[in-house]
Amino acid sequence: DARQWRSLLRQLVVLGYLSVDTAGYGALRFTQQSRELLRGEVELRLRQDLLTRQKTVKAKKKKPEIYQITGVDHELWEALRACRKRLADENNVPPYVIFHDSTLNQMAVEKPQSQVELLDISGVGKTKLERFGPAFLDVLRTFSPAP
Repeated sequence: DARQWRSLLRQLVVLGYLSVDTAGYGALRFTQQSRELLRGEVELRLRQDLLTRQKTVKAKKKKPEIYQITGVDHELWEALRACRKRLADENNVPPYVIFHDSTLNQMAVEKPQSQVELLDISGVGKTKLERFGPAFLDVLRTFSPAP
């Protein structure tokens, strides 16, 4: 595979059989030392672990929930997700570009009611506050208890 080829080429460079032509856009060139190798006059010894190494499949770790959302907060969470989806569709971007899940979780827990409070949420900067803040504040105010 490609990883094995890169490993082989790196080892050949380190051993002096190939050189990297930095002026020639990184092209690889045979060196004088490589003539003996190409003629079979010297034995090529490579690190064994690189030749026999196989890909290992890592199990995906489930991300722990940053905030536990239950009851009314879950309804707020769904409303915030719907708002994010609508804005993402309008802007032709994936939803996570608007705000990450962790940002929505924090909004659902802390329930900010002003732009200043919303700016304290992790993932909300000045630009996103200006572009998306009003829509999210409308949703948050809908779920806040009346004063």
